[in-house]
Amino acid sequence: MKNRKMLYILVPAVVLIWGAVAYSIFNHMHSSDSTFEPQNSSVLFKTTDTDTIKYQLLANYRDPFNTGIRNTAAENISDQERMLNSQRINQQIIWPKIEYLGLISHNKKWVALLKVNNSNLLMQEGDEKMDIKILKMYNDSVLLKFQKNSKVYSRSNHK
Repeated sequence: MKNRKMLYILVPAVVLIWGAVAYSIFNHMHSSDSTFEPQNSSVLFKTTDTDTIKYQLLANYRDPFNTGIRNTAAENISDQERMLNSQRINQQIIWPKIEYLGLISHNKKWVALLKVNNSNLLMQEGDEKMDIKILKMYNDSVLLKFQKNSKVYSRSNHK
């Protein structure tokens, strides 16, 4: 009986509140005093003839990601050194076709199984065969060095 009395009070209260909200929204949408009148835009955006000045940025500030170390060595490089560096960059090393097939436990040591130019190689960490040296072995990848360049090879999914 107590719940029924509250129901008789709360339902009309909810209807009255939502009715007042709907009436205020409807009244606000159809009122004529809230129309927008644009102001004179020439006052807001005033242009002057002095804006033709050219500015130059000075980028000699400290690099925030380089922890305080300035790169002044690049400024002291001569033209010959720049040319030699560009020639070294242009000489790309062509790696042989290498596939990392995984790790094998052999005599309580881990051995990497590599397929280099369709020939299988078993190599331990630090071994060098066919000018390829294993620097580091992981379960899913291997770090190889070939002619002073290093590269990471991931395990192949061939079965």
